[in-house]
Amino acid sequence: MKTIIFLCLLNYALGDLYPNNNVCPTILDYNTIYVNDRCWYDPDVTASVPEIISNHGLSSTSYNVTTWDGYTIEIFRIISPFTTTKGSILFFPGLSRDCRSFLLQGANSSAIYYANKGWDVWLGNLRGSEYSSNIHFTKDDDAFWNYSFHEMGTIDMPSQVDKIVEITQNTSDIYIIGHTMGNTVSFVYCSTNVSHCQKNVKGIIALAPTANMFMIKSPLIYLILNLKGVPKISTDFFEICQNAPGIGLCDVGFQTILGPSNPNPFPQMLPIFTHTGNGALVTKVINHYAQIINGLGKFRWYDYGFLENLSRYGTSDPPFYVTLKIPVHTTLISANNDFIAVEPDIEVLYSLLEPTKRTWFKVPENSAPDMLISHLDFVIGADVPRQQIYSKINAALGDE
Repeated sequence: MKTIIFLCLLNYALGDLYPNNNVCPTILDYNTIYVNDRCWYDPDVTASVPEIISNHGLSSTSYNVTTWDGYTIEIFRIISPFTTTKGSILFFPGLSRDCRSFLLQGANSSAIYYANKGWDVWLGNLRGSEYSSNIHFTKDDDAFWNYSFHEMGTIDMPSQVDKIVEITQNTSDIYIIGHTMGNTVSFVYCSTNVSHCQKNVKGIIALAPTANMFMIKSPLIYLILNLKGVPKISTDFFEICQNAPGIGLCDVGFQTILGPSNPNPFPQMLPIFTHTGNGALVTKVINHYAQIINGLGKFRWYDYGFLENLSRYGTSDPPFYVTLKIPVHTTLISANNDFIAVEPDIEVLYSLLEPTKRTWFKVPENSAPDMLISHLDFVIGADVPRQQIYSKINAALGDE
């Protein structure tokens, strides 16, 4: 503690030699960030989607997708540097995130990496993100936030798939790559709109898949099971994670909630992860996951209670999402130290997929027994974990 106080005083006394610095290699370095030549300025930390893509030598265009229930969602396409591409990839982010999840690592980000490998890369977004609005409500209206991942899967995702097909004029050509809730959304889409999925989607690649959640190890479960009374929770408190002293607390907090990583990517990645691409935690989304956990992992539609279930569904209990109906090949990629997408739950999901259309990869491989890969390593992981993850995605894409 005395060392940290001394470094902070030294930082103050010397003034700002590097006033634009916003990233450091270690947590301790943040205490002297503005006088420390080990730290640097990363323009991506405060950048928009097009700006990040441009920062790494590519360009992009965007399209507005309007859903039948009034949401307008902006999606992005990276302009391929190749005259022909290998097919389309639609990336879908996780809980409370926008598509910048797939741009957090700069030139090594999955979106940039696959665009440079010759894929037609699309970055999808979901209602509630910075890149969404509603023609009937503003984000100050409770009604704006009245949705679960069910609406994202039955409305948002097929609408964005339709837009890609409209622009590219190619069907059965889209791989959907999701992270965490992005996979929940794809499972909802392809199990409830089977013909649409079969017509337009070539495969699902699920990073940290979440569906039949029950054995979750994260302390986050206490929030999931008890969140009530408000339509959403702001994530503005993440601001404390962008510099000392808060960044050290956030490093410990994220690893406690999501699972420790070894090697640890958080010191360099927390500024961009907590500044860029965060949206509100939507209560109804959280409650839907809570229903699944309380229901012993049964992957079901939203439970509105006995009477409203009868009105909506014609049954007292909500229907199941029948993942066995998913008509395209589904590749699950799980991590050995993920506290959210845990192996027992993924085993259940895997058993409920069509046997001829399923693959399950686990990272790290046995050759790296000391490596711990966790929930966020799929989007912010260090070099070696990232390479292992990409090798599994490449195998699923047939692009090895």
